[in-house]
Amino acid sequence: MKNEIREQLLSLLEEGKLKAIEEYCAEFSSSDIAEAIAELDPETMVRILRGIEIHQSGEVMGYLDLDTQVELAEKLKKEDLASLISHMLSDEGADLINELPEPLSNSLMPLLAKAKREQLKSLAEQEEGTCGALMSADYVTVGPNMTIAQATEKVRLDGPHKETIYYIYVVDGTNRLLGMISLRNLIVNDPRKKVADVMFEDLEMVKTTDPQEKAAEIIQKYDLIAIPVINDRDQLVGVITHDDAADVITEEQTEDILGMGKIVPTAGEMAYLKSSPFQNFLKRIPWVASLAALGLISGTILHTFQDSLSKLIILALYMPMLADTGGNCGTQSSTVIIRALALKEITPKHFFRIIGKEFATGIMMSVLLGLLAFLKVILLSSGEVLPAGFTLINVGIMISLALSIQVVTSTVVGATLPLVVSAIKLDPALIASPALTTIVDMSGLLIYFSLAKLLLGL
Repeated sequence: MKNEIREQLLSLLEEGKLKAIEEYCAEFSSSDIAEAIAELDPETMVRILRGIEIHQSGEVMGYLDLDTQVELAEKLKKEDLASLISHMLSDEGADLINELPEPLSNSLMPLLAKAKREQLKSLAEQEEGTCGALMSADYVTVGPNMTIAQATEKVRLDGPHKETIYYIYVVDGTNRLLGMISLRNLIVNDPRKKVADVMFEDLEMVKTTDPQEKAAEIIQKYDLIAIPVINDRDQLVGVITHDDAADVITEEQTEDILGMGKIVPTAGEMAYLKSSPFQNFLKRIPWVASLAALGLISGTILHTFQDSLSKLIILALYMPMLADTGGNCGTQSSTVIIRALALKEITPKHFFRIIGKEFATGIMMSVLLGLLAFLKVILLSSGEVLPAGFTLINVGIMISLALSIQVVTSTVVGATLPLVVSAIKLDPALIASPALTTIVDMSGLLIYFSLAKLLLGL
């Protein structure tokens, strides 16, 4: 659909039918329009935005990524830009103001209405990563002494261009948050009743200084549409909506995924297509080089047991199976624990319960996988000629026992590492699959050759 919208807009633009652009865009959501024009050059986007009705134009601007917004802002006339920002959601407008070059933002502020200017300035001054920086000032309030009919009328007047009107917040004369009434309750209650008689007072809320993850967790936990944000004087200063919370959760998940590969993102580097090969190189090479250096230990272990390997070459055939199985078990365990930590299902305080559970799981897996490994050796190496003093049964038992021990230790190590890292207040996602695999490979080689020496006399 976005291609059809883009082609039609370009056609109307080429014909100079700006009024037709406004009427055409009114048939689609602002997000669809933003998606359709996002890949156009900035000059063309500016011309299209000028043709869209101003309220929708502000919404479309808000759906574009921040880098694109800045590009467009620098090409718009200041008066047009001020009008556009005035019709953006307050949190989106504040984000854009923060990203603009200082001379431009300073010259832009006097062109905004006083109330909008103060609103944006307050939002722009909030500390990054806090609920204050995430909140929006686009909400509706009513007084406790209003009747339901009066409150409904106020929502009708104030609500059309607010971000959310499903929760209406009840405040006193100093804007102190007293409670909340839903749009549903406004509709179903007797119009003569007082707001104070039907409002809900036991609200979940956050403060401006709280980390934004706290708001996202509460919204997700209680399935809220929005959560109010208060200052130190319990005054309502903003709301965080469910879509903003979803963005926070997505951002955290993205950081975790990048962290799993030790590709730690920095501001402005989230988008893959916007990062250069050299930037990708700089983010990845320190970790890959560190793992390569750590991998030298595996080479040392192999060198130490070189004589054992030369006496019984069959051992080399099953080393990949040991490494792969151990790596898979460790990664599974680590992933499960990292997810549980992220969802707050567990904490490092549950260490012994978790390790006990993973140990038991590892034991059960080791029995089955050890048996499969033994059968694999017997079936695949049945024609193998072994040196005097060795039998395929003995070799199969040794390999299956080594794999079984490797499964248990990998499972336990995979669970332990994230818990330990979380306990020292670091991101458990940094215990990445490559790092875990390297550690498991080293322990697997030690187990493998130590058992070969012990059981087979190598």
